[in-house]
Amino acid sequence: MKLSPETSPNYSYCLKYARGHTPRAPGATTNPHDHLDICYRKYTTKRPISGQKLNLVFCHGNGMNKGIWHVLIDQLYGNYPQLNTVLAFDHAPYGDSALANRTRLGPGFRWRDGAKDIAQATVAEPAFLDPNAINVIIGHSMGGCISLMVVEYEPRLFQGAIVINPVAVADEAWVKRMEWYLPMLRKRGYLQDTIDTSSSPGPWVDQVLQWFKTKSFYHRFDPQVLNNLVHDEVSGVYEDDRSYSEIKFKTTTRAQEEGYASSPSNALEAMTVYGSITVPIYHICGRQDTVRRGLVESLRRRVPVVEYVDVPGCFHLMHGEQPGITYEYVSGYIRKILANPGERPITDKATQAQFGDHYREKYYEYRTEGFINGKL
Repeated sequence: MKLSPETSPNYSYCLKYARGHTPRAPGATTNPHDHLDICYRKYTTKRPISGQKLNLVFCHGNGMNKGIWHVLIDQLYGNYPQLNTVLAFDHAPYGDSALANRTRLGPGFRWRDGAKDIAQATVAEPAFLDPNAINVIIGHSMGGCISLMVVEYEPRLFQGAIVINPVAVADEAWVKRMEWYLPMLRKRGYLQDTIDTSSSPGPWVDQVLQWFKTKSFYHRFDPQVLNNLVHDEVSGVYEDDRSYSEIKFKTTTRAQEEGYASSPSNALEAMTVYGSITVPIYHICGRQDTVRRGLVESLRRRVPVVEYVDVPGCFHLMHGEQPGITYEYVSGYIRKILANPGERPITDKATQAQFGDHYREKYYEYRTEGFINGKL
């Protein structure tokens, strides 16, 4: 099974792994002393860029994986010649990260830890520390909430965050909603992680895709987006030309259930930092999103600098069901950020330009004097 498109004249891509943030919340690992690995697909331009560069980070929602962004990323490379580096992450219990962490994952994933994973891995990528680069993070649902925390943790690293139907504000009514919503998902079989391929004729790939198209949470997905989502659940584990009695996805049922069950407490924890966010937030909301309207408006009141749009006819999974519409709104906000990026990131290069040789020692003296004299 292959990503679609598999290749491009505009970019190359590869999988990379980074050490996850430590220490993590209790329950994150089976052994408190274990670490977790975070997998991401890194896209790199094939084209020379002489001027301002654009870098992007993508964060997926519960039950999904980094493959869901591949079509959107391909479109952006096709239309933005300044697009340099893109990182599309699998959070710790999802996709290739889940595969890498299989024997170490505990029963709980805190979105705060996920945000710290993203921040830590991103600052380790040199392209994002270029003082002439514009860095933007984009997230959906759980990934939208995580993106908000990332820009609060690293305000100088990003010039904007675009969040699509973020699950980012909670109240008591939402807690009660989970009491019936999660059992309903279980009953419908939406959180399945194993497909029986022994009783039906034909290649296992076709059987798995058919299940996703007819019986999964993603049955309304664009076929190309769905292909890439499924690809990242099976790639490296199963071979197209072999037969298997069953196909097990990298993301487990347990991880999906825990993601839904803990979403209110994770959002409540994230809400404590929204007032401290200093970068602009661009909020894309489908008018038919399952998140209650009051919670949507609450998020917009809590974030200091926010621009938003309500998209008619779009549901919670609009980035998979209507990728063309999603692209137009994401691209529109990217253009706004490029036109007015605000402050550049503070990096070693910028500090060296200000203080010259031995800049670390000079910067230390500058900061120390400021603290002593009450100026900083």
